[in-house]
Amino acid sequence: MNENLNEIDFSNLNFALDQVQIKMLEDKIAALRKICDEINPYEPLNINMQERLIEIEIHDFSDPFKITNALIKNLEDAMEELNRLKPFMHDEN
Repeated sequence: MNENLNEIDFSNLNFALDQVQIKMLEDKIAALRKICDEINPYEPLNINMQERLIEIEIHDFSDPFKITNALIKNLEDAMEELNRLKPFMHDEN
């Protein structure tokens, strides 16, 4: 147990952390897509939708254009991050 930190192989830990991050990004993308499918930013937002938007850091409900742009940006950012991580994952087949 007195191994030097420089001699420890952290590749399995990094792989596991990447898998967790990928799962979180996939869940975020699914949630964002669901919001996009359900929302009509030109109609008053119910409390449930407002709470879901707040969870993804959208706080201004007065401008439908801003809501739409923020949703698109969040979705694009999450998809880009997912695509950045996935090519480095080991082939599971």
